[in-house]
Amino acid sequence: MKLHSEMRSVDLDVHECGYENCAPGHSFGPAVREYYLFHYIFSGRGFFRTSENTYHLQEGQGFLIFPDDLNYYQADEDTPWSYGWLGVTGIHAEEYFHQCGLSVKNPIWSGGKDEFMEECLLKMDSAKKPDTARQLKLTGYAYLFLSRMIEKSTLQLSRNKTNRHDAYLQAAVRYMEQNYYRNIRIAEIAEALGGARTHA
Repeated sequence: MKLHSEMRSVDLDVHECGYENCAPGHSFGPAVREYYLFHYIFSGRGFFRTSENTYHLQEGQGFLIFPDDLNYYQADEDTPWSYGWLGVTGIHAEEYFHQCGLSVKNPIWSGGKDEFMEECLLKMDSAKKPDTARQLKLTGYAYLFLSRMIEKSTLQLSRNKTNRHDAYLQAAVRYMEQNYYRNIRIAEIAEALGGARTHA
C-alpha cells in the first residue's frame, strides 16, 4: 500500500506499508528507494543483497533498505518467505532505525519473532479505507512497531554484553587456575586474554 503524503518535515511519516506471502523465487529489484524501507520476515527464508553484501535471512529477522542504496531481494525457492514492510521518511526516521542497531554497514535486524510487531504490520496493511484518520492511525502503528524493535534490540545488546563479560570472566578464572603456582599480575591476565587491564 503506497501513501502519498506531502508531510516530509514531520518526525515520522509513513510512505508505504504492506504484507505479502511470496511465491517461490519471488524477487524485487535491483532498485533504489527514496525513503527508508524495512521488511520484517513472518516466516520462510530468502536473501537480501546490497552493493556490498548478500544476507541469507529467515523468520524473526528483517532488513532495512536505505535511501538511494541499490538493493535486490528474493524469496527462497523451497521455503519462500512472507513479510510485512514499512516505508518511512521524517526528520527522525534515521535515528529511530539507528536505535534499532541498523546502519548501512549493518542493515540486518535479528531481534526474533514477535507477535506484537506482526500485529502492527497487519493492522497497517488492513487500514486501506481512505479517511481523514488513516494517516494518523498508520503513524501510530509505525511508532508502536519501531518502539518494539528498539526494545528488542536493546535487550539483545544487553544480553550480548553480559555474555561477553561472562566469557571474559570465565577465561580469566581458567587462566588463574592454570597458573596459580606463579605470582600472577593483573596486567599479565589482561594481556593473556587480549583485553585491557580495566577488564581483568
